[in-house]
Amino acid sequence: MIHFGLHFQESNKFWGVQFAKWKKEITKSDSITDPGSTGEIQDAEYLTRITSGCDIGGDVFEVEDSHVVKGQRFVLIALFNTSGEPELMKKLLNVKELHPHWGNPLRAGIEEAPSLQLLVEIDEVEGDKIKLKVPMKFDIDLKYNPKLYAAPLIENVGIFDLKIKSEWDGLFRHHGAPFYYSKEQSQAMDYGWNGINICRVSNGYFSNLLIDNFTNPIYVQDSLNCTVCDSLIKGHDGHQGIKLYGHSCENLFKRIKFENHYADMIGGEGNCYGNVFSHIVYNNKENIPVDFDFHGCSEGPFSPPSFNLFENCEGFRGIKGAGASYNQPALGINNVWWNIQAEGFEGTSELFFHASYQEKSWIHLVSSGIFSMIKEVLKTKSFSLEKLKIVYTAKISKAREFSNPINTHYKLFKNSIICGYYNDYNMTIGGEIKSPNEDIVKVYSLNEGMVEPYSLYEWQKKKRESKDGKQ
Repeated sequence: MIHFGLHFQESNKFWGVQFAKWKKEITKSDSITDPGSTGEIQDAEYLTRITSGCDIGGDVFEVEDSHVVKGQRFVLIALFNTSGEPELMKKLLNVKELHPHWGNPLRAGIEEAPSLQLLVEIDEVEGDKIKLKVPMKFDIDLKYNPKLYAAPLIENVGIFDLKIKSEWDGLFRHHGAPFYYSKEQSQAMDYGWNGINICRVSNGYFSNLLIDNFTNPIYVQDSLNCTVCDSLIKGHDGHQGIKLYGHSCENLFKRIKFENHYADMIGGEGNCYGNVFSHIVYNNKENIPVDFDFHGCSEGPFSPPSFNLFENCEGFRGIKGAGASYNQPALGINNVWWNIQAEGFEGTSELFFHASYQEKSWIHLVSSGIFSMIKEVLKTKSFSLEKLKIVYTAKISKAREFSNPINTHYKLFKNSIICGYYNDYNMTIGGEIKSPNEDIVKVYSLNEGMVEPYSLYEWQKKKRESKDGKQ
């Protein structure tokens, strides 16, 4: 209904930095409504090479040609996998080896993916030195061939005191073709009823919104330093509550209440770094459990969300991974859950759950195979017993490979940080009420109530202000 950035970016393509050695490869999920993707994105404009390193916490580095950077307020920092190995991707995921099902991460070395793509604001340019507004979250290492790209954004826009309502008539069924809807109806249901798309915006402010009856109320895409606060989301159930895409960095979502259910409640996919979700409340009157939700890479050259903070949230059950297998894993490193008052029970006490890797019974395996055959007939509009047998066998084989006990799913969320996460029952990680392996998930407080400081975001903000001596 409201879509920013359309003169910067097409609505049907992602924007960013492409593989250095891109090979067109069509990727498609199991959903019949997914049209598939060749991986083509809208290319960011190249500016110059970065010629000096910068450690985590630093904010100054040198470039080859600072003249092309002058006049640029926002840039995209890209680091590439080099020498044919996915070394950078492994560091971003904190793994020694990539899982054989992770399609896009496996391409990172061969096609030299710019797996780290960080959207930042420039503070000043002096000589060949660039100073950033915020410290680096990841080392700039010259062996990853770091480069700068232009990132034009809309600045200082806002929406205040607004109610928007649609005529979406309900009965949401997640990717509901072919049993509930036709392919076209399902695509409209999943992606057509969109409230506000905050795309290519910097320093935007969105406050006191009432968003009623949208299957996707708030998208944030390739945006920096935006605040969405003091708002209510209600109406029929839908697809994605607050969804981050692309390169959404340093955005704040605060005091937002949901009165309806979304299949993918809050979370994101792609190079989404440094975002804060604070005081998000889910108060669904039908008592349908929801999870924090993540879908991995989003597109071929990207990597999953990292360095995000979720604090003082109420009504969410656990932490969920989902999405196409080639975009996995669902999350990158150093995502933090702080003082989460969890609610709901979905047949498991496990905090971490990945929908793609859930353990499957023989009934589930057979039904998956039959469903795949039905989709094949609908897609090809042809009937061949030989072809359907191949489809059925391949689906069951893949489903078996992805069938893992739920108490092992936490291993897919490496370097997650849990502190002050509690429910009315003892939640578990790997079958334990405390961390089974600190090399995988770091747990400081589970099932023990809230911890101090109450708000990690506010504590960090005050500390930064006192250090800088300015607001």
